[in-house]
This record gives sequence, C-alpha cells and structure tokens, in this order.
Amino acid sequence: MKNLKKINILLVSIIISACGFAQKNKGDNFLTVGGALTWLGSPSFNAAYDYGLSKEFSLGAAANYTENFDGFSKGPNTLSRTNIGLRFLTHLGKNPNLDFYAGARLSASIWAGSGTVTDLLEITRKGGEVIPTAQAVIGLRFMAFNWIGVSPEIALGYPYTYSIGLSYNLASTKKERQELKDIKKAEELAENAKRDEERAKRAAEKEQDDAKNAKIEAGIIPNDKKSVVKLNLSIGSGIGPAYERYLKKGFAVEIGSLFHSYNSPIQSAASNSNAVFSESDSLHKGIKVYGLVKYYFNNKHNRFPKGLYAGASYSYINSTDLINVADLAAVKNPVSFNYEKNTEQHLGTLIIGYQLSFAKHFTADLFAGLQSGIASLKSVKYLDAQASEQKFISYFGQHQTPLQPTVTPFMLKLSIGYIFK
Repeated sequence: MKNLKKINILLVSIIISACGFAQKNKGDNFLTVGGALTWLGSPSFNAAYDYGLSKEFSLGAAANYTENFDGFSKGPNTLSRTNIGLRFLTHLGKNPNLDFYAGARLSASIWAGSGTVTDLLEITRKGGEVIPTAQAVIGLRFMAFNWIGVSPEIALGYPYTYSIGLSYNLASTKKERQELKDIKKAEELAENAKRDEERAKRAAEKEQDDAKNAKIEAGIIPNDKKSVVKLNLSIGSGIGPAYERYLKKGFAVEIGSLFHSYNSPIQSAASNSNAVFSESDSLHKGIKVYGLVKYYFNNKHNRFPKGLYAGASYSYINSTDLINVADLAAVKNPVSFNYEKNTEQHLGTLIIGYQLSFAKHFTADLFAGLQSGIASLKSVKYLDAQASEQKFISYFGQHQTPLQPTVTPFMLKLSIGYIFK
C-alpha cells in the first residue's frame, strides 16, 4: 500500500506540473495501450482510442480487463472484470508535445467468476453481471517524436485508479506530421503577426497622443477634453459624485453632491439640581448638493482647466441627527430621551483651489473656502413613549433643548476625476 501511495503522489505531481501546456489538433487519432492498477493494487490491461473533434475536445472508446480481481486467485476461486465504455476529454495548453487533458468515462463492467467466494461473488453471481460505472480522469500525454509517447493517468471511479501506457498517433504519417507542423507554424506566424500589428497600432496611437499633447502644451491647439467626472472626498462632509464642464475663456461649472453618515459620541455633561446629564451616541446623516462656478487663471487657448482657480458656490444641506440624552445621576432613576432633529442650511462659499492632471486622463482637485449662510431647525421629534418637549424641559432644563444649528465658516474638499470629451 505504501508503494501504491508513492506512485499515486508521483503521478499527481507530474500531471499538475504540466498544467498549462499542450493540446493537439483536430483529426488526431491516438491509440494508447498499457497497464493500470485499482486502488487495492489489482493489475489490469488498459487500452483507449481518442479521436480529436477539435483542438480542445476529443471523443474515444476505452477497454480495461482485470484478472484475479483484488487477489481472488487462491484455490478454485476466480474473479475477473471486463470494462468497456466511452470517454470525453478536454485538452488544455499550447505546447505541441505535451497534452494535458481531463474528462469523464462512462462504461459498463462485465463480471465473471467461479468457485466458492462469497463476498464479491455474492454480488456478481457465477453467471456474471453487467454493472454501469462512471469515472473522472486527468492525464498527461507526452509525445517524444510527435507520433509516439507516454500517457500517465489518475482517475476517480471505476475501473482503475491510475494507469500508464504508450500512445501512438495513428494520423501521424510522415506527410501528415509535416502538414501538422506546417499548420502549427502558420498559426504561430499568424499569432505573431497579429501581436505585431496590435503593438504597432498602440505605438502609432501613443505617438499621435504625444504629438497632440505637445501641441496643447505649446498652446497651438485647444484641448478637446473638457469634461471631468469626479468623486468628492470632502473633509468632514462625506463622499459623492460630481461633474465639471469647461466652458471657454477660463470659466467652468461644476455640480455635485455629498452624502454623509457618521456616529459622533458626545460626553458633555451639565448639572441641574442633583442630576448629571450626558448627550451621547449622536448619529448624524445627511445630503449636500452644490453648484460651483470656477475661473482658471491659466486659460490660454481654451486649454483644459488645470492649475490655480477661484470661484463661488451655492450649497443646500439637509441633515438629520438621532440623539440620546440621559440622566446619569445616582440620586434619580435613570431617565433617557431619544429624539430626532432635522436641520437645513443654505450656504454661499468663496473658494480658491488647484486642479492638476496626472496619468494622462486623471485629475486631482483640492480647494478651500470661506462660507456663510442660513441654518434652521426644521423639526424635532421625540421618539420615546409619552415624551414631549415640556417633559424634556421640566426634567433636564431649558439649556438641554435642541439648539439651532450653526454654520461652519471654513470648508475643505478634495476630489479625484477622470477627463473625457
């Protein structure tokens, strides 16, 4: 059994190491004759014929004969098995001499036995039995001279576990072998020509792009790529999409949005009578939409907007906060209020920024600005049963009620974009 395991491991290693190699041609006729072993070590005679339907697939017939199956050769007891079936294989790789294949075999085992054996003979009976079988096969065919080679296989199922045999290509007469070589050489030449053509095409496109970019940089022609799709990465305001379009004479417009959602734990406390209050677990979420007009100082010949710019924008922000306020005083029973606060902001911003291009089609845009506007508290909704603003004030005090939102005077935004026409 140890020797059989070593053989099995060796065959697996050989086949796996050959993955990615080899396949033959349409019309190949392979006859393989050799020996095989079952998992328990019974030797058998193995034969297979495979016809190439295409470069990737073949269909074949196979036969296997096992005498004295699993050692039934003592005394008057005999047990043999003849297996006949069809197998379908798929072939992988491009090496002309190595053919890695895998597939399935559907067959029938015809049993014959005599004597007093009671175990397997009890199943097959003396008169023989025909039992359908299935098998998964992987193998490697190495053709040393394109017409003869060796084929090791491993399998799962019946009638064998591993086999090795000599393979002969019946279609490989001297003339046919030369034809196959000529076909293979023509295919390789065609593939090389196609690759050379693709490389030449890419080189010509690059040369044209480089010449055009040089003219754009020199101010000879305008750049026809005037649009940018962006992903905003605003500091403290979330992420969202944006679109910028260059107009003319240095002016461009940008529209975009930002979506934000984050937890803002707060541990501020205030005293009222004997109570200590803590506002915590504040969940903030909202959306911002904006429109922005830019003026690029480097706008000679209407080139794509890049470099230093100044601008002005209008933004609308709608935000919702889910807030928990709790009484943490030991002298009172723990009380908490959960409420939802909705706010709106209308903002105007003066900005200064810089947009640069890199990797031919990409941009990075960073700007900062001073902003002012109106912020309003639209609604407050208490989420606890029987809670109200009056009860909230009577318990926590007026200073704990939801306050009007304030406008942040400074903003900072970064975006990454892709340039197109």
